[in-house]
Amino acid sequence: MKEHPGGCAVPWGRAAALRAVPAGVGHATNAVRELARATARTTLRTAVRVLVRTVVVPVLEQLDLDAVVDRVDVDAVAARLDLDAAADRVDVRRIADRVDIDAIVDRIDLVAITEQVLREIDLGQVVRETGGGMAEETVSTFRVQAMHADRLVNRAADRLLRRRGDSIPPQLPGLGPPGPDPPAPKDPAPP
Repeated sequence: MKEHPGGCAVPWGRAAALRAVPAGVGHATNAVRELARATARTTLRTAVRVLVRTVVVPVLEQLDLDAVVDRVDVDAVAARLDLDAAADRVDVRRIADRVDIDAIVDRIDLVAITEQVLREIDLGQVVRETGGGMAEETVSTFRVQAMHADRLVNRAADRLLRRRGDSIPPQLPGLGPPGPDPPAPKDPAPP
């Protein structure tokens, strides 16, 4: 190996060739090489265009695409799809920003929807059932309150008449156990 003036070792044959070729010839060689490459690229592009026009286009024109599509297994293609990855790439906010809500609302016929809902439900029956239930609850509440008041009157009468009630009064529904007796009336002091 012989050391090249640039400081690196090169094989003897190359070193001799570098010294034997004048500097201008190397530049000319590079220019010819680039010209050959550009010509080859242009020729290749032209050849591909000609090939597409003469071979590929006629083949595609003769091809029965319906037969090709019939041979495709759509289920197998769908099984290979990653729907989660596709959904992750969907920008829902961007889609929502593009939706014209006012236009959608303008297209809704609220009167027709309301009429259909009223036809589907028997509003009179709902009112009758609801009203009947409320009336029963109101009557029950009044009965319980009347029984409670009756019990209080009986206890007050027992005290006024100084009757002793040894028995515990019955527990009334909705009232709970009897509470403490009301305070005894005070005897008026003689004047």
